[in-house]
Amino acid sequence: MSNNIIKNINKTRYTLKEILSKKIIFNEKFPDGEREWNTDNIPDLSDEEIEILFDIKTKQTDNKSLSDLGLGHGLFLKIPSNIFPDISLHVIYYNFSSIGKNSSRVTKNLKDKIVKLYEESYFNEFDSVIIIVNEDVSDTINKTLQDLNNVNQNELKSIEFNDDMIKAMDDNQYHLEKRNFRNVWIFDINTLTNNLSKNRLVPEHFPIREEKNIQEILKTCNCSKIQLPIIKNFDIMAKYCLAVNGDIMRIDRVSKQSGTYPFYRFVR
Repeated sequence: MSNNIIKNINKTRYTLKEILSKKIIFNEKFPDGEREWNTDNIPDLSDEEIEILFDIKTKQTDNKSLSDLGLGHGLFLKIPSNIFPDISLHVIYYNFSSIGKNSSRVTKNLKDKIVKLYEESYFNEFDSVIIIVNEDVSDTINKTLQDLNNVNQNELKSIEFNDDMIKAMDDNQYHLEKRNFRNVWIFDINTLTNNLSKNRLVPEHFPIREEKNIQEILKTCNCSKIQLPIIKNFDIMAKYCLAVNGDIMRIDRVSKQSGTYPFYRFVR
């Protein structure tokens, strides 16, 4: 594990803290938006501290399914929801190798390893996961991720929202569908070492998740979801926003003549 990788791992923590702290909920109760995730528990660490955490080895008594993810368990993050009790977003560094050794390539068995962690209740049944890998995210990896998310969504079909989740939705006037839970996103570490959304050429992106708000937008635009232009769910800005199939992305463009005006894209 080179010093560059340790530095890059540390940079991903800062980028994640920035993008997950963004206010993205829009409704009458929170007209200026609200944070979905409590990133306050992501401490700022030195590169030396990151290397120490990376080198923490799992004990034989630890979860074998967790050990199968590779090294760096001490770096895993569990970020609680600001909206829903007992629901978290997990960040895992997958398939990283020890110092001086090259990582093996990510393979299709990634899906089985993540499913196992849900089955063993390491993840809550409604939790979502960010996976960070040290390689380009290929079409094959994206296909494996799609299969994994299909498995997760099929599992949710037989699970009902509990009373606490329903109350949280009512209290916050933020009613989501099951598709917005139990999702997995995968990032090449190099796409998180810098916050690409801060580039002056990249317009602001806001995910619209609540179906009521989506229908209001479609009515205003006089169209259906499938008539909107598409933004792929593996587009880097869609992933930054943790968007899922069925969401709508609002993209605020700036023009000298018209000022700021929104475009809408269907996430698929």
